This record gives sequence, C-alpha cells and structure tokens, in this order.
Amino acid sequence: MRFSSFAAGAFGALPFVAMARTAAATLYRVPSLPGAERMMSDVKQATYFEAATLLTVIPAAALLFGRIVPAALEKRGVPFGRAHFPSIGFGTSVLFWRSGLSPGAAVCLGLIVSAVILAGPILRGSHIAVLAGLLLLFLGGLALYYRPANRLDLFEDGQILFGASALSNGARPYLDVYPVHGWGADGGWVTLFSRGARNSLENFRLLRAVATALAVACLGAAAWLFFADGAWAMAGLVASLCFCPFLSERHMPALLALAVLIAAARSPSLGPWLWAGVFSAMTLFSTLDFGVIFLLGGTAAPLALKILAGDPARKALGRTIGFGTGALLGAAPFLFLLARRGALEEFFRVSCVEIPSSITATWGVPAVSLTKLLRETSLVETYGLLLGSRDSRGLLTLLLVLASSAFVLLLRSRERVFDPSDRAATVCLLAAILGLRGVLGRADFGHRMMYGVLAGLPAAWLLYRISRVRAPRIRLAAGVLAAAGSCLLLRPDRVVTWQIQSLGNAAALRRTEERGAALVPGHEPSRLPREQVLELEELRSVLDAGILPDRTFFDFGNEPGLYFLLRRKPPTRYSSVPCYETQEKQLEVIQALERERPPIAIIASGRNDAFDGVSNRDRAPLVARYLDEHYRTIGRVGSRTLAALIARGERTRSSRTHTASR
Repeated sequence: MRFSSFAAGAFGALPFVAMARTAAATLYRVPSLPGAERMMSDVKQATYFEAATLLTVIPAAALLFGRIVPAALEKRGVPFGRAHFPSIGFGTSVLFWRSGLSPGAAVCLGLIVSAVILAGPILRGSHIAVLAGLLLLFLGGLALYYRPANRLDLFEDGQILFGASALSNGARPYLDVYPVHGWGADGGWVTLFSRGARNSLENFRLLRAVATALAVACLGAAAWLFFADGAWAMAGLVASLCFCPFLSERHMPALLALAVLIAAARSPSLGPWLWAGVFSAMTLFSTLDFGVIFLLGGTAAPLALKILAGDPARKALGRTIGFGTGALLGAAPFLFLLARRGALEEFFRVSCVEIPSSITATWGVPAVSLTKLLRETSLVETYGLLLGSRDSRGLLTLLLVLASSAFVLLLRSRERVFDPSDRAATVCLLAAILGLRGVLGRADFGHRMMYGVLAGLPAAWLLYRISRVRAPRIRLAAGVLAAAGSCLLLRPDRVVTWQIQSLGNAAALRRTEERGAALVPGHEPSRLPREQVLELEELRSVLDAGILPDRTFFDFGNEPGLYFLLRRKPPTRYSSVPCYETQEKQLEVIQALERERPPIAIIASGRNDAFDGVSNRDRAPLVARYLDEHYRTIGRVGSRTLAALIARGERTRSSRTHTASR
C-alpha cells in the first residue's frame, strides 16, 4: 500500500513537467538567429526546467502523498488503508492530463478527487454533497454541449426548427404541423421558451444545451436514487455513459421520469407513484417514444414488484391507481391545450395509429435475423458476426446485460431477499426492455445509444449485487469475471477518456468555431460557419428573386431547417419526405402544393436525398411525379437543384404537343 501511495503521488505530479515547459517557453523565447533551437522551435531552457521538475517536484510529491499525508491521517485516527486512498486519488491527475485537460486543470481535478475520497464517509450521507455533484454535472454538460457557432444540421436540427417556425406563427400541433418525435421535441419547447425573441437560432441552441445538460444531471440523480451511495452512483453514471456517451435534449424528460420512478420503487409510500405518473405523462407530450416507455413501464411496475417480492398481487392496485391518477393529472394541461386548438382527436390518431403503423416502418432499420443466425451459420461464423462489428457487439452487450439482470432478479425473488436496490433495478429493467423496441426497430448506433442508456443502471446493479455475495470465493470469482467482461464490452476507460477529452477541448472548439463564423442575416446575433452562411445567402438571393415575400418554396431535399432560416412558411405540415411516404399522405402533400402553388421547389439537396439509403423519389413517387410534371429545372445553387413552377397555359401547350407527337 505504501509503494502504491508513493507511485500515485509521483505519477499525479507528472503534469508539473508540462507546466515547467510552459513556464520556460514564456520566459525564454525561441532565438531569432539561425541555429538548432530556431530550427526545432524550442529552447534548451525548457529541457532544464523539465529535468529540474522531474528531479525535485516529482520526488517531493511522492514523499508528500506517500508518507506525510498518510502519516498525518493515521494520527487523526484514519485507518491505515483509508489513509492511503487520497494519495491514489491524486494519481488520477496524470490520467486527466493525458486525456486532454491542461496540466493545471488536471492537477486541480486530481486534488479534488483526493479530497472527495478523504471526505467520503462525511459526503456519503450529505444531501449538500449530492446537490453539489448534480450541479457539477449540469455545468459540465453545459460546457460540453453549448456550441453557439457550430454548423447547423438542416435535417436533424431542421425538424425541430421546422416545428418551432410553424408553431410560433400560429400553426396547430398535429393539424398544421406533424411532430414525429413528440410535440415538445419537434419544436414545442423552442416555441414556448422563445416567445418574443423571433425564435432566434441562438435561443434554440442555448435551450438545447441547457436541456441536454439537465439530462446529464437527471441521469446522475437517477443513479444516486438507485443506489443511495455516492461511489455506486458514479459507477451507474459511467455505465450509462458507456451505452450512450453523449446524451441529447430528448433524454431530459425521460431521465427525469426515470429518476422519479426509481424513487417511487424504493419508497414504501404511495405519493412518489403519483409524481412518477405525472412526469411520465409529461414525457409523453415532450418525447413521444420515451413517454410510451415510461407510461407502460410505470403501469406494470407495481405488479412486477409485488410478484417478485412474493407479495399478493392485489397489493399492487393502490400503487397502480396512484400512478394512473398522476398520469391523468400530468396529461390534463396538454390535453386541454390540444382540445382548445381542436387538435385532440388528431393527437390520438397521429400518436396511437399513424406513427406506429407508418412512420415507425418508414424509419425502420431491422437488426440481424437471430433465426437465420442460429440456424444457418456455424459457431465460428456466429462469433464473427456478433463480435466483428461495433453495432453487433453493442447490441449483444445490451441484450446480455438485460438477460443477466432479469436472471439475477429472478434469483433474488426466489430467495425472498428483495431490497430497495432490487426494486429500483426492476423498474429500470422494465423501461430498458420496453426501450428495445426503439433499439431493434432502427438498429443503428444512434438509436442504440438513445435507448440503450436505460440499461446502464441495471449493468452497474449487476456489479453491485456481485459485491454483496457472502461467499468470499464466489464473490471473488464472479467479481473478476464481471469486471473483466465490463471492461472488455463496455470499455469504461475509453468512455471516461472521451468525456474528459471532449470537456477539455470544448472551450478551444468553441473559440475555433467562433473565429470561422459569421452572422446569419435575419437571425442576428446568431452565428454559423462562414461557408454555410454564404451558401444560405446565395440560396436566399435566388429564392427572393423568384418568390414574393408572402409566398414560399417547397423542399423535397429533407432540409426543413431552410424554412426557419429563410423565414418562409412551409407549404405542408410535414417536415421531411419520410413523414409522407404513404399514398394517402403523398396525395395530401400534392393537394397542398396545388393550393399553395410554390413558385420554386428544391427537388434535390445533394446531401439528404437518401439519408438512409432510400432516395426521396422512391419514398414518395407520387410527389416526385407531380414535381416532374409541374416544375422544370432552372439550375443549381451549391449542391441543391432548383425547379420553377410551370405556368398552367404553358403546361397545357406542352401536354398537347406531347400528345400530338405520340
């Protein structure tokens, strides 16, 4: 233990070597006269400073953290083993430094880790420490996700801005604008928080960063409520980030609902179940898919908990009624607003009928066929397919965690030792299993991250349960096996490094983006990369020359953000082509085009015409045929192909000429 403390102190002080080089570079500039130093853009004094630091500061740090600090702690009654833990905590400085943080920040963070380890027994039961940790998570998330000058994704970001633009101009949700991901996620929240600000791009980005940072804090709160222990809560947070390294604003209401549902599962009272229903219903109107997951999971959770705990099923009725009552209370304001706008019936039709039957199928990317895999491939081939690619390996890990969690829960139920962490694991497992529909329905990395985050806490709970096994030999063997499997499959070291590097580089990345950015005309003081601004202004000049201010254009290139940026009203309620793939919706779009008669149509974007391998013309052949018959190509603006509306008389003459030639 003493050797480990000496080594940790020495390694933790290594960032001081970089500080010494920085100090030398500040004091001694590279010579302007010809010579080796000028050729190498370095100074020999930097080497002197580094050597002096290596021979003095590093041994001093090893002595301080290896002997002096532990001896002082032992005199104050700290046990021998715990007295050496702060020294090991300081050793993390070198890991932070090598992950991309500056030397000073790395040393400060190492000292903080050391202090937290030292104050662990005090902080473990301190609510102030928990709140401080959640605040740090929020601030770290805000620093990581707020990028006010990065490039705008006209498809992904554009779906939100499309809804915000329409709703802020009086459009009715589900009737005049078609939210696919949920009313709030597809523009509702941006509209609510940007009133009076003309829906500025800057407000959208700030709101998105704040919501995503809150999602990080909500995940930390869920982990704390799950384990009620700081160390295991950190393990749960890291495990969740292994499944989803970077959260999104759509996670915020879902993770808040998860935290409240975990609190309800651990509590003996009925009140938390009421609040769990409230937040689950609010999630439904914000992020539709997660809302369905938590409403179904919350409804089934009381019965599942009673069955696993060996209690009579009828005792679950009170909690189920409480959850349902909360769901009605949470849904009431949203249902009232929809009814007031005459959109209540359309909300139920779109959310409960159209999206499951058509939108889900349109966006679907099926996972590998397990039947074919098990029946037609050899063991070696199966191993290669499952572990040969990142997507297959990630899906296998997710399924393995859920299956293992279910098995251990059944064992705990059989032993009649169902404790609060087991109850929390039950509700998390229900949510994660329901989330598999999203993982398997669109089997790509992004959607596995989106819903796979729900499996992080069950994964950490498996390690927690192993650490509580009474038989020492079984605990040691199972612990080594589980730890090795976690490190190989989840790669927490890589995930933590990514997070630290991203956080350490966030400020520099923002400065770089801001230097290369320009003001967006009509959206000041918002900024975008200069090349994107020039591209948009070229498109704006062409559209303004061919379209009167009160008219609009039609986008057939899956770039709905153009309507927001160019301040033109969308001619249809659909943000992109995949939303109107069915024949009925294509005919609706054609009717809207006949009614609005946009003078110009963007018939191809050159970027998102086939974002998942299926071209827009194949997705919506009726609309493509209408554009071919009623518009003629007039040229290209950047990567986009533009077409102008053919006058009715000209179109009639062209049709007669075509008939005569036949």
